[in-house]
Amino acid sequence: MKECVTFMRILKTIMTNHYILKFLILLLIISCKQESGKKILRRIINNTEHQIKIKIGNNGSSIYQNSILPYDTLNIEGTCGSDERDDICFAGWRSANHGTIIFSDSMKLMTTFDLSSGLACDVKTINAHVGWCYGYSLNEDDEDGVDVYTFTITEEDFENAIPIQN
Repeated sequence: MKECVTFMRILKTIMTNHYILKFLILLLIISCKQESGKKILRRIINNTEHQIKIKIGNNGSSIYQNSILPYDTLNIEGTCGSDERDDICFAGWRSANHGTIIFSDSMKLMTTFDLSSGLACDVKTINAHVGWCYGYSLNEDDEDGVDVYTFTITEEDFENAIPIQN
């Protein structure tokens, strides 16, 4: 009978430890954070004396808008790559078919993005995907392991803009 009591105590200890082990494994699984991709930063530099507004959209609908003061910078946080889609980045927008840069509410520069024409690294298009040239330059691991994609708006862009008709 004494052996049975001892066996029951051992069995109880194993079962208790088994539940503790299951709980610890479950806690470990729940607390693990899945990596959703590399952190990036879309940096838009206003290198002009004009306050600018940026409007990004698809087929007439707006998906992103923001303003940048003269000689100031806009940083938009995002991520690139997850799983098998490591070429996909999102920071404010992925890519959109039109973008508008408005200078001091008087001039505008409109850009379009059409992937069907292929990559055109000599074309400057603010509404493009950050990883596909189009005026964006990459500074790898520039800040705390974050890839920074920089787009600079210049006085030349202002000179290429057209007056806004009221």
